Amino acid sequence: MVAFKCRTHGKCLHIHTCQHVCQAVARPPHELPPLATLDGRIICRDCSTPEVRELLERHDRLGEVDSNSDEAVEVALADFGAALDALRSTIGYAAVCAECLHERTGLDIRRKHAL
Repeated sequence: MVAFKCRTHGKCLHIHTCQHVCQAVARPPHELPPLATLDGRIICRDCSTPEVRELLERHDRLGEVDSNSDEAVEVALADFGAALDALRSTIGYAAVCAECLHERTGLDIRRKHAL
């Protein structure tokens, strides 16, 4: 697993988003595209297709593995990896620093995810 490190804020809270949200954070004028409502996810409406929603569900199933068997874990990891690769290639799914997201776009997810 790779730790997220922002160039501006160092190690910090991050969220995975689509390429359009990443671009809004990275480039002025830092205007977010219209966002889809996806249970706490930050994905633009254009990227929120049925295929992408299914990939996000597959991606989240890793946390639902209810077996301690090596085979079940191996299958879950393989599906997680396949879903993640598909999200990256389909919508440019990538990590965005929560501090940068807030500072540049005004969207604040920091408290929602803080412990």
